Amino acid sequence: MKIKRSFLVLFFSFCIVLNAQEISNQEVEYKGQTITLPISSNQINRVVLPSSITSKIVSEEKNIEVEINGKEAFIKFSPIMETIKIVDGTDTPEIEDQSITYIKNQPTEVFFVTKDQTYSFIFVPSQMDAQTILVNHKKKEKEELYFKEKSSPFINVITKLVKEAFTTEELKGYTRFEKDELLASNDQVDVTLKAIHEGANFDIYMLELKNKIASGVRVEERNFLGIVDRPVYAISIFYDNEVYEIPPFDTAQVAIIVTGDNQ
Repeated sequence: MKIKRSFLVLFFSFCIVLNAQEISNQEVEYKGQTITLPISSNQINRVVLPSSITSKIVSEEKNIEVEINGKEAFIKFSPIMETIKIVDGTDTPEIEDQSITYIKNQPTEVFFVTKDQTYSFIFVPSQMDAQTILVNHKKKEKEELYFKEKSSPFINVITKLVKEAFTTEELKGYTRFEKDELLASNDQVDVTLKAIHEGANFDIYMLELKNKIASGVRVEERNFLGIVDRPVYAISIFYDNEVYEIPPFDTAQVAIIVTGDNQ
């Protein structure tokens, strides 16, 4: 009596759906080199690139399925059905057992082609939850930002930066650095540097003003000239009220746009 094992690769066409499974996020910076990442071996993983994917390149012999949708790629490893048969000399072997398994720790290289960049990944199937991979390419974003800002009217660029500085934490093409540095203080107000957005042509300093007294305090933009040792293009104060003052024991925000460190 002989026992034979056979393997069948099962390919499934999968749909992009939302379900109740937990999805973990990984955020990576693409620096022109292949990125190796562990992803789920038995669930659908998602990769989000900075720009739309035009094509993919993957070895046909690899047990992996890749579906493209704009900037997103959905990746799933195909399971393998293992069949154990007992050969007893008759014409009809007896099937003893069948099981579906997923390959683990067998890296697969995948290339994603966009309009102006090819991204190279090695995905390692692992026993983990489904992954969402957010791919950043700061160098490319900063280059695009440089030419966009240079080709736009100066006043439009500054106005847009002031608005975005108060309404979003992540400005496209800018790198945000969190800070908590007391820059100035008097009997009424503390001035604290909370963040710096570094861009291609401009840097943006975000300050917090803390009112320390039991009455409202009004400050003026000219009070912040010289607080940053760079040429200043704009200073704007956001009070979040209609009386344009810092309420008692409350805060206001200041955005200071200066020339970029590389200019």
